[in-house]
Amino acid sequence: PSTAIECWQSMSQIWRRGEVHSLGLCGAGRELYESIQGIPNTAPISAFGIEHFPGKLLSKYNFLHTPDARKIAVIAFNVLGPKQSLLGIQELQEEADRCNTDVAMMLMKWCSSQVDA
Repeated sequence: PSTAIECWQSMSQIWRRGEVHSLGLCGAGRELYESIQGIPNTAPISAFGIEHFPGKLLSKYNFLHTPDARKIAVIAFNVLGPKQSLLGIQELQEEADRCNTDVAMMLMKWCSSQVDA
């Protein structure tokens, strides 16, 4: 975490100069999130990327449900599962066929109903 915190402080200098409008974290855990949130005079966390797909437990991201975190856009990645493994599940294909769409689109729609982007 110390290297990530140093990196965040460096990126915050760029943010203060107005060279970027926002900064985000991707794949970080609660410890790093709370460490960055506790640094005075640093850029706020504007976006937080998480691995998210049906069946993935999100309990380790409960800290994103606090009042302070409501200002943070939660962005999902790997929505098709590890190595796009969800694309080959027959039950998902049948549901996608029933909805007249493809599995990837169905998974992305599901995911967008769960997070901000």
